[in-house]
Amino acid sequence: MVVCNRIYHSPYWQTFHDFLKEFLFSLLGREWLREETAKAPEIQHPIARWVVMAQADVTPVPIINGLRHGDMTGAMKAFMQLAYNLYLIAHNSPPDDAFDRVRGYIARLKQRHFGNFLGALYETYAAAAFLKAGFNIQYEEEHKGERRYTEFVAVYPQTGRTFSVEAKARDSSGAPQDDEVKRLRVKSKLISALNKYSEHERIVMIELNVPDEVGEDFANQWPAAAMDQIRSAEGLTKNDGQEFDPAYVIVTNHNYHSRLDARVQTQALGFGYKIPDFAPAVPISSFYEYVCSQERHLEIDALMNSLKDHSHIPATFDGEQPELAFDPDQRPRLKVGEIYEIPSVDGDPVAGLLESGTVIESQQLAYCVHRLENGTRILATHPLSDSEMIVWRRNPSIFFGEEDRIKKPAESPLDFAIFLYESYKNTDRTKLEEWLSPWVPAAALAEMDQKQLAARYCEGMAMQMWKTTQANKPGGKVSGDSAGD
Repeated sequence: MVVCNRIYHSPYWQTFHDFLKEFLFSLLGREWLREETAKAPEIQHPIARWVVMAQADVTPVPIINGLRHGDMTGAMKAFMQLAYNLYLIAHNSPPDDAFDRVRGYIARLKQRHFGNFLGALYETYAAAAFLKAGFNIQYEEEHKGERRYTEFVAVYPQTGRTFSVEAKARDSSGAPQDDEVKRLRVKSKLISALNKYSEHERIVMIELNVPDEVGEDFANQWPAAAMDQIRSAEGLTKNDGQEFDPAYVIVTNHNYHSRLDARVQTQALGFGYKIPDFAPAVPISSFYEYVCSQERHLEIDALMNSLKDHSHIPATFDGEQPELAFDPDQRPRLKVGEIYEIPSVDGDPVAGLLESGTVIESQQLAYCVHRLENGTRILATHPLSDSEMIVWRRNPSIFFGEEDRIKKPAESPLDFAIFLYESYKNTDRTKLEEWLSPWVPAAALAEMDQKQLAARYCEGMAMQMWKTTQANKPGGKVSGDSAGD
């Protein structure tokens, strides 16, 4: 295993998790870890407590094909996530700086003061989050002269847009539980971050470190309280009376740190401080306004999507699902675009390219459409192993190797418009004007640029599609005669 300019190896590593465990052990030092794990639980270092609990938690996890398979407890996830964070930081740092930087984090993580430990821990989370989202990062010296700088500078390669990033974590021990301002402290952490010097647009990451689990309704939960605190901070000024800079604020809650024995996941939401169109459930007046907003916040959307898509630590070295990588049958994985041998209508074997598939759980079969060389299509069934069924249940939409948007029903006109815009966003202006002319006056069309025309067309068609789907429901009615209604 290559980490920056170093090679790690062991004949005993079967999974990427095996490597990560040994990697963190080597960074911490085995003697330090032995001393800490030997202490009474109430005085153990948090990392040592994770190790002790994780070792106990792994015993009842079932063994399948020689490996343990199951969801991680909070202790397991806390330890493995720190190891993964430090691996990403080391691997993506310049060779002459990589391990000095990691050793600096380790020294801070070993501190007995919980607040200092938590701050260093969250800085590793922040750096890893940007690296997983494809940003390039350059670490800052926190003190340069009289100025205090942010943690690092992050550049999104696709656009070149550059951000100064500050990470703040709160120590929840002893915090009052009946006062959301004091319990979450989002406002005070935000102002502290904004007081640091920045040469670029700002992103502030704030870790809540509370045991809460968030449901679909944000009311009376931490997202609503966090947003209220961010909004209330917008009227504040610096001590010299100057305005604070606008900032993207990413509030996270790694609640497994507070619930080491539970199987829970990270929560994250993005808000805008003095950026009114970046927040959950922001109202929009048109699809064009939505498109422009998405483009304005493209880099932050990439970060937020990555936080969701990369919430799990890879278990294998090549990224394959572990249940399939270690399946003794080692059958070819069913993937859209790959060619498989299937029986023809006459029963003879033929080669067919897999175009789409669906799984019938009760039969443990995949029903797949294959296109033959002559263009004809055949529906073939493929029996699925127990391991394949585990993978399918975890994420059905990408079981066949790619996201299948057809399987995700549109839940609003906006969903239809987004789907259509991917196809029509680069359509020639003349064609768009022709299609829109039945319901948009020529004078109004002349004032629109190509993006406005494409968005307007997709918006109209989406509304018509939505009306049709609603009319086809039991008791549904359709109103309006055109996509321009």
